[in-house]
Amino acid sequence: MVEALLLVGVLVAMFVGYNIGGSTTGPAFGPAVGAGTISKTVAAALMSVCFFIGAWTIGRRVVDTLGRDLVTNPDIFTLPASITVLFFIGLALFVGNVFGVPASTSMTAVGAIAGLGLASNALDWAVMGEIVSWWLVAPVIGFWLSAVIGRYFYAGLNKRVALVQSKGPLLTVDRSGLLPVIGVGPGDDQTGADRHHDRRGDRLYHGV
Repeated sequence: MVEALLLVGVLVAMFVGYNIGGSTTGPAFGPAVGAGTISKTVAAALMSVCFFIGAWTIGRRVVDTLGRDLVTNPDIFTLPASITVLFFIGLALFVGNVFGVPASTSMTAVGAIAGLGLASNALDWAVMGEIVSWWLVAPVIGFWLSAVIGRYFYAGLNKRVALVQSKGPLLTVDRSGLLPVIGVGPGDDQTGADRHHDRRGDRLYHGV
């Protein structure tokens, strides 16, 4: 019975991880993909690396908060209870991903664990209050920082770090043979001709 529950737990954990990746990659790399800076494949690869580094470094502190600090009695995390919590976390994120809504993974996880703690009379209200306070403060800080930078500093920063982008990709993959061959794409225009400005902005493109 325990072995079967462990197998179910692993499958549910994979389901949660899959949906966390789908939910988090959009907000992190959506603007870059939308601007054509990187492809969806590159965004997924970069996010995979960032997930691993973040989980191995500072992510462990969040694990301690959710697994030990948020509840006063960690013994409530029995195997069936943990699988149930994980399943509903994954289900909530899955529904958001299906409808294209960027649901917060941290809020979903905290809500599910807090629900278990409340039902077991083991929720640490002080820690929960601190977490909710950050939920309220962080979006406000992010909004006003973005608004101030966009209103007063964006034009100058854009001139300093503006990137010249070519129409063609920097690298190409030839899949006509038995093995794919990676080559250098058209990249920048070698003749320096056919420069023009996009009508929608000041980005400079090079014709190939």
